[in-house]
Amino acid sequence: MCEDDIMDYLDCERDHLATIKTELDQLLRENPKHNRMQLYKLITNPVLNPIFQYFLRRKVYSWIFTSSKMQDRQAHLMARKNFLYLCLKAKELTPHNFRIALNFK
Repeated sequence: MCEDDIMDYLDCERDHLATIKTELDQLLRENPKHNRMQLYKLITNPVLNPIFQYFLRRKVYSWIFTSSKMQDRQAHLMARKNFLYLCLKAKELTPHNFRIALNFK
């Protein structure tokens, strides 16, 4: 990811990117397995939520349509939409209602 593009999107300075990297490293070191709880923490973390939204808005869509290995593009588009919605509702999420929300189709 281009740091300048991220800084423009988040309207932040380079030192804030260092904070984001530190938070993300800490989250990934907590549990190297990518699971529901890690995703919950990513979405509800006020530092990491905006960078996840950046990823969902700027990177995922093109990845879905350029990946030759993508089997079910429609399911991935729906997941992208659902994750964006959850990012916007992050303050209202609990681990329980997050788990329920992930089970919606």
